[in-house]
Amino acid sequence: MAGLVLLVALVARLGVAVGLRDHCFRVDRTGPPAPEVEYLRRGVVDLGDSEQYLLLAQGLLHHGRFAWDSRPNTFRTPGYPFLIALLGGNVTLLVLAQVMLGALTVLIVLLAGKHAFGRRAALAAAALVAFDIASILYAGLVMAETLLVLLLALGLLLVLKRRHGLAGLALGAAALVKPVALLAFLPFAGLLAVRREWRGLGMLLALYTVLPGLWTVRNYIHYRRLGFTSLTGANMLYTYAGALEAELRNITTDSARVVLASDVQTDLGGDNPLELSSRLSRAGVRRIAAHPLRYALIVLRGTGRILAGPKSDDLMVGIVGDGTATATARTISSIATLPAPARTTTWALVGFELTLTGLTLLLAFVALFRRHGRGLRLALLGIGCYFVVMGSPLTDGRLRIPAVPFLALAAASVFTDNRAAGRRASGQDS
Repeated sequence: MAGLVLLVALVARLGVAVGLRDHCFRVDRTGPPAPEVEYLRRGVVDLGDSEQYLLLAQGLLHHGRFAWDSRPNTFRTPGYPFLIALLGGNVTLLVLAQVMLGALTVLIVLLAGKHAFGRRAALAAAALVAFDIASILYAGLVMAETLLVLLLALGLLLVLKRRHGLAGLALGAAALVKPVALLAFLPFAGLLAVRREWRGLGMLLALYTVLPGLWTVRNYIHYRRLGFTSLTGANMLYTYAGALEAELRNITTDSARVVLASDVQTDLGGDNPLELSSRLSRAGVRRIAAHPLRYALIVLRGTGRILAGPKSDDLMVGIVGDGTATATARTISSIATLPAPARTTTWALVGFELTLTGLTLLLAFVALFRRHGRGLRLALLGIGCYFVVMGSPLTDGRLRIPAVPFLALAAASVFTDNRAAGRRASGQDS
């Protein structure tokens, strides 16, 4: 049965990857990309995420520097562009590699589940990850989610196996793939603290800091300012405070970005991206602090949309659409724009996806009432919730992808068939 789940995971990801008309979402652009600091000042980036990753990989391959122009880039972290560069910038090889990484993630979840909760729970968790529509889709795109979730799942397995130093390295590498993972070590550390595994906790924290620390030092060498990524400031003002501004003014989020950029323009002199990022962060925090309850409601709504936001529409548009013009659901008004067979298939997949997500969440919370392994279940649920909340106020369903393995394991733990396994995984907690 385990072999069948892994085969399905591999075939589903490979089938979608082969069927996609375009493997990366691009934005039409003429001329070279603008410097990083210009995007920080304007609040609008006319480079899609995929294009940013590809340009940075080209900078590594052809110029030996992490940049999309003449200056060292801090807007993105290097983990995913390094993978693209390692594969020679070949998108076909990258997608095939991600298909394998996606299947490997399912295997890692299977091993983690078996170690923690027994065979039945492991199979259930692996199946939930194998059939996750968003995870299947993004294995075929030039996006960092597949690599990120692999490293996070690997970190969990290594913690369960008490390979704490290696777990720290895996989690540190995840932070280099996407900055959202920078604080993901906290639930792992909390679990070890509850178990009083102080030596393991020290090893995890020490090794975790190595890779993010080296990247921070690199940024300091170039810009004489400590900072992990300038994306932090851009997100704080233009994304988080931008969602608040859009609601307060009853305008679109894109219009809110323009308004915010105009408001802070006088404070954005100089060409140090980390300094500009710091100013953007302060401006964003001030705006959110002025309306904390309103912003909390926006985040709450956003988390629900992230959980319920299906990616089946993106999947079908990517397969039957006409390429870049319809590669993202933002460019279509509804599923009704698809041809009849694709429309029927999409609605069926949407129903399946929402049912699977709802079932996973329900079982994850029900599992908390099981006595054995409660500490581990709380940690798994905490990690999953962390990624969902950090994605809000954005409402894209892809933002739940890093949460999927952890929520799946928490949900599947209701099928625990070996109490000793639960006690072993939770350090005899109750």
